[in-house]
Amino acid sequence: MKKVVISLFYILSIFLSVSITYADETQTKEADISKPSDFNIFSPYFFEEEGIVFVSMSDIYPINSKKRIIDRPEDDKYDKLRYPITGQYRKNFLANLNLRETDKLYFHDYRMGRTISFPIKDLSIVARVNIYRDSLDHSPFDLSDYMIGFNIYWAKFKSHKISKYSSLIYIGSRNPFVAKKLKFLSWHQIAKNKFPKRTKQIDDAILDFEKGFDLTNKTIGNTYLSQANGYDYYLQDQLYDGKVYVRQLIVIDPKTQKRVLDTFYTNNEASRLNTGEQKLPSKFKMGLSGKLFKNKPPVVFGFAYVIFGCDTIDVLSENYIPINCDNRH
Repeated sequence: MKKVVISLFYILSIFLSVSITYADETQTKEADISKPSDFNIFSPYFFEEEGIVFVSMSDIYPINSKKRIIDRPEDDKYDKLRYPITGQYRKNFLANLNLRETDKLYFHDYRMGRTISFPIKDLSIVARVNIYRDSLDHSPFDLSDYMIGFNIYWAKFKSHKISKYSSLIYIGSRNPFVAKKLKFLSWHQIAKNKFPKRTKQIDDAILDFEKGFDLTNKTIGNTYLSQANGYDYYLQDQLYDGKVYVRQLIVIDPKTQKRVLDTFYTNNEASRLNTGEQKLPSKFKMGLSGKLFKNKPPVVFGFAYVIFGCDTIDVLSENYIPINCDNRH
């Protein structure tokens, strides 16, 4: 298998596991839980030996569309590792995604606050077998075995000093990213009773996670405060046998005293806290927050990483945004 760098948030330990957003801390109905946005953000693959940055559209691509993008082989079994998508097939691909040749691919480095763009008309479109089956030994392939998306040569990024490890992508007619750096939150320990009152939704979600645990030695851990972007961020640990297994984050608008985010992160099979089971010091920096998207409130992430699946970006006071990462675990 060729060396591949998957630029997902887990590389920087900034994935989230559970996300419930509130516009008002009095909201408790099930219908008030935020739903994912249809605002499509992507995380790229880096095929280093090929010098290729690949942006897969497979998470949102209508694979059963009648507008085909590859010649139909006998029995729909495909026997090549790569298929270039050109001509009418390229037109079909773009039409299936409601994209135009005049649209652009916006590649944003959120640690640098820098965006570079590439016209779609200048990018090649390729179907390539996913990295877990990338060998002719696994052929013939089904169409679903292919990652379908855009190729960009990494050499195009060198002069822009864009990082592989803090990048997000949007494809469309306008750049949605803000030209500002996201910054780490600075935390200091506060009294446990300063943590905002817990809500039934979060309590129920944590209780559901705890099923099967022996919680005889469950305790509340340290509590922390960070202030940034006009909000108060509260963080609190829950311990089992002295080890952290749940970390809850609540963000409050101090002007209205309304909570704009209520979420928690866990150590489980699908996700890990970015500090493992270790306790935090009295002062530290963790989690990125700030203005990322135009016409949207600040975002926050950076407390856990996903092992299986793709993660999300929390937007204060709004729905969370899923990251399309074509995870094939």
